[in-house]
Amino acid sequence: MLRGTAPLQPPFDDPVTLGPVQGPGRTAWQALWRRRRAFLDLRRPIVDEVCLRERAPLAVPPAWVLALLWDELARRALTESASDWFLGRVGLDPSVGPFQVTGATGLEVVGFVEWGKPYRPVSPAQMRELLLDFSFAARIVVGRVQQILLTWRQAGFDPMRRGGLGPHRVSPIALVGTLYSQGLGEPKAEPRPNARGLQIADFAARL
Repeated sequence: MLRGTAPLQPPFDDPVTLGPVQGPGRTAWQALWRRRRAFLDLRRPIVDEVCLRERAPLAVPPAWVLALLWDELARRALTESASDWFLGRVGLDPSVGPFQVTGATGLEVVGFVEWGKPYRPVSPAQMRELLLDFSFAARIVVGRVQQILLTWRQAGFDPMRRGGLGPHRVSPIALVGTLYSQGLGEPKAEPRPNARGLQIADFAARL
């Protein structure tokens, strides 16, 4: 499921500090921010371990994965689990789990990573079940980040080069944040990050 590209608004625009929230429902929004931040903090060691283990073919900093996680947690609607269940029941392929990944995307990743061979025969529905496990989902996300960056590198446009990619100096995490909910993108010399990608890059710098 594609999410909007608009930047997150307070309180979710800052994953580190709970800033002031104005207007009605302020206490409820602050409590929701704290719950989602606690979810991230409890799973940080898992992300660290997965990133350390899955360093080939490209090392992915844990802060990148945590930034993607925060972006998904912060955008998640309260009723989304129920709607995901319904969409799956009617034969569609909703994004599921903490990182909001579809079964089809999970299958693309296991087709790319070396460790994915045992999972390649599963159906999209079976993949969605696997993606509900946080550790497995984190491995898929690391693999997706690697897949995006290597797709661009192999096309001759290296996001990892010093100073960023192209005249707009796009950082690898800004590129990943832009493409994460869209696909692998079309490699080109002058990419532009969207607002969501830039915000994810900012999250990564602070997480």
